[in-house]
Amino acid sequence: MDGGHLSRRDKEANKLLEAFPYLKDPGKRSKRQEAMSVAAMADSTIRG
Repeated sequence: MDGGHLSRRDKEANKLLEAFPYLKDPGKRSKRQEAMSVAAMADSTIRG
């Protein structure tokens, strides 16, 4: 795995969690899964 890429995504996920606090609430998916899902969407949006 590319550690640098992962850390960048983690930073993006943390920024999104701060921007959208409701993502921190426990739900159907774990916080990490939710964060990675949002980070993936944001990543594709940024690249697109």
